[in-house]
Amino acid sequence: MKAFLLALLVVLCTGYQTSAQQYVAFPDETASWKVIRCFYFFPAGWYDVHTFTMSGDTTTNGISYKKIYETVHHLPGTQYDTIYTHYFGALREEGKKIMMISEWATGDSAERILYDFSVQQTGDWIYTNLLTYGEPVTVKSRVGEIDSIEIGGIFHRRIHIDNAEGYATGESWVEGLGSVFGLIYSGFYLVTDNSYDLRCFSTESVTFINNDLNLGFCISVPDVNCDFSTTVPGNVPELSFSAFPNPATGQLILTGNNPAAQIHSLKMYSITGQQVLDMIAADEMTMQIDVSSFPHGMYFLNLAIGGGHQSIMPIVLQ
Repeated sequence: MKAFLLALLVVLCTGYQTSAQQYVAFPDETASWKVIRCFYFFPAGWYDVHTFTMSGDTTTNGISYKKIYETVHHLPGTQYDTIYTHYFGALREEGKKIMMISEWATGDSAERILYDFSVQQTGDWIYTNLLTYGEPVTVKSRVGEIDSIEIGGIFHRRIHIDNAEGYATGESWVEGLGSVFGLIYSGFYLVTDNSYDLRCFSTESVTFINNDLNLGFCISVPDVNCDFSTTVPGNVPELSFSAFPNPATGQLILTGNNPAAQIHSLKMYSITGQQVLDMIAADEMTMQIDVSSFPHGMYFLNLAIGGGHQSIMPIVLQ
């Protein structure tokens, strides 16, 4: 009898461990992430809110992806206060790895690994890619610690990320959600002077508000509304443009991803929102602009395209 009870206890404990450690996949329905971006080089108190929305499906090279849109609320409450939405890219999950294609962020259609949740224990190596222009940049990280966090009554495994030298980065990943820096900002501590904090995450059934914020360059917690009811894009086209070279020094060539991506007009803005260029185009899929006279730095191109839509693209001049 004792042997039977002991065997039953082992079975029950094993079943509990399996249940407690069950993998939580990324959402395959409508989902949204809101990220607070604070600036090192802007006046104190200025910030952006980036809302990423997963909505709808697309197919690339015969592979199914989820569409991702980005809505940027730039410098709320300032004279440069602007809001725009654009198609950001496409995301899929396979083998506990999260992959993304984003011509907007990278300038090409290569698939990059955003997350690898297949790691099992402290000390495991992780290899992912940054969403930056140029050849894919591989980030080598290490699992510092693994614990869990409860979201919507379900425990999600959380992985705390160390750099290759074993030092904590301040970043952690949550299964089914992504980085505490925000959906697409995994590893961005390597390449930016800005700080990113995931503030809210929501699906059709769950809402999570992150109160454990790092707020690296914020002087206070911005007032961010976690209501996602109006953030799902309705008719933003799946059109994108590549810019070459980027960074640019003289001439910049813009090319649309398909014949429907035709440019009606183009405006260029500095990082502070000042308009520095305004051009009329002849419904061109490819066009060349001279940027040699503009100061070095980061700019945004606002392209008016077919159907009354817009495409926003970051460029760097050097």
